[in-house]
Amino acid sequence: MRCRQLQQLWFGCCIVRPTSDEINYRFAANHYQSDGFIENTYLNKNDTNNRDETTVRGKVSIQATNDLTIDLSAFYFDFDNGYDAFSLDNNRQTLSDQPGLDEQKTQAIAAKLTYQGFEQFTLITLLSLADSDLAYGYDEDWAYEGISAPEIIENPDYAYWEYSSTDYYFRDKSTQTIELRALSNKGNELFNGSTSWVAGVYFKQDDENLERQYTYLASDFTSTFDSQSMAIYGQLDSQLNSTLTLTTGLRIEQRSADYINSDGFSDSPDDTMIGGKLVLSYQQNDNAFWYGSINRGYKAGGANTDGSLPDDLRTFDPEYLVNYELGYKVSLFDNTAFIRAAAFYMDRSDIQVKSSKTIVRDDGSSEFIAYLGNAATGSNVGVEIEANWQFNESIEFYGALGLLDTEFKGFINAEGASLDGRQQAHAPNYQFNLGVNIRPSEDWLINFSVDGKDGFYYSDSHNERSKSVELINASLSYLQDEYQVKLWARNLTDEVYANRGFYFGNDPRDGYTDKQYSQLSEPLVFGITLDYQF
Repeated sequence: MRCRQLQQLWFGCCIVRPTSDEINYRFAANHYQSDGFIENTYLNKNDTNNRDETTVRGKVSIQATNDLTIDLSAFYFDFDNGYDAFSLDNNRQTLSDQPGLDEQKTQAIAAKLTYQGFEQFTLITLLSLADSDLAYGYDEDWAYEGISAPEIIENPDYAYWEYSSTDYYFRDKSTQTIELRALSNKGNELFNGSTSWVAGVYFKQDDENLERQYTYLASDFTSTFDSQSMAIYGQLDSQLNSTLTLTTGLRIEQRSADYINSDGFSDSPDDTMIGGKLVLSYQQNDNAFWYGSINRGYKAGGANTDGSLPDDLRTFDPEYLVNYELGYKVSLFDNTAFIRAAAFYMDRSDIQVKSSKTIVRDDGSSEFIAYLGNAATGSNVGVEIEANWQFNESIEFYGALGLLDTEFKGFINAEGASLDGRQQAHAPNYQFNLGVNIRPSEDWLINFSVDGKDGFYYSDSHNERSKSVELINASLSYLQDEYQVKLWARNLTDEVYANRGFYFGNDPRDGYTDKQYSQLSEPLVFGITLDYQF
């Protein structure tokens, strides 16, 4: 059995009204460090897939006047992680001689101004700015030069050839948003006071510059992707009678973008996207609530910036979704228990599918590229159930179950294979969570839980699947007003399971024969977490 201990330390403070009744603030800092659970046997290192992450957050709320409240937030993220997750032997032991990285530095600020000085409505202004520097790269061959030497010694006729390459991406991203939102004040509802309303406008500017450094390129690949989004929206909440409420909403968004790269390819997608919702709610009694809804949503298109893709795969279109849902919520046993259930049907069109393409080079080596493309149509049908029961003062049971059935309709993937009627990738037929909280005293809390999910297709580019898995977790917490100490363990039975899978050839020891490669999830992991507030 192999396991790694994760070290995690969290510092935070929360001081309410530190100087006056008009100002509140909160500051929190988090540092997470782990050597990961990958061992690089070639370099004899166990930290090539490490995590070293620092997060700092601060919030200030100012009651500037009787009518104006200003909420300010600031964020700083500094992630200095390694990346060495691909194993030729489908285990947690890698052979790469040039391990990669996964780094991020982000600074962001946000402001929310709430003005209540108008008689008819409250005006909320939302502003945000964010800037990120990201770097990601890996050893593409997953190996070291000369890995085939033993085969050559044992078999002089062995057809020997190897490739060696690295692939690195450096991104500079900036985002700015502004939103103005008006909410009706009490006493100023529409239709004889039965309907409250919300109306708003939204603008977003998103810019990304990319530089790719790749062994097989004669010079670095660069690209820019700039997009602008403008939207208007509105919502009405109508109290039809004492038990029925009708909610209607509409959003119209115009998005334009410009993509250009150093290969001379450019594109300027321009889309108008419309979404909306219709929800009818029925308050059966104090303990039971029903709702039915029809929602139309969308996901904007974009550009694939990774890999050596052909021009026709560089950009992808928006996806649209119509969701039909029926839900029920009920409280039981004098409000000591509840059940929430929902059944849904999703009708999807121009589905944004995460696909992959393998490009074979002139020397026989391969480049594996993951990208987003559009499928034809598809459907998702499912049921979700959540329950909780406070059995007594010391014992609480909880659980959740999700059932899902998905399929593609009329989809031909990048390899030319028809996936008509096949399940969508990363869509297990079931997922569940069962747990119990035991509180023998006010100071102690014990938790046991079981998480499980069905197997699923790894990708829409091949037919490789994961296996079903059940994981047992536990924790013991000591609770005080200012601090909490938690001893925890995940995957107690040390289950071996994968979260990603690929199908292509990348091992020179077998002549680069196509086969499945899997990225394994974490083994048994345990640690101690300290939370402190002052």
